[in-house]
Amino acid sequence: MSYLIVKCPHCGDVRAVHSHVKSFQCFTCGRRVKLAPHLILYRTGDRDSLPLLVMKFKELSLNKSG
Repeated sequence: MSYLIVKCPHCGDVRAVHSHVKSFQCFTCGRRVKLAPHLILYRTGDRDSLPLLVMKFKELSLNKSG
């Protein structure tokens, strides 16, 4: 199984989703987002690494914004 690290275009929050989904709901702003290539930050097959990857990409996102 493959997973994606994606970014919400509305609030900027980062989360992990299965690679087969067509949309996802943001845990922060609650909006449903249609998955698009520009929202994909990373792809992995390693489920165990997802929490660390999400944390790292959230950290990178915060560093870029401020």
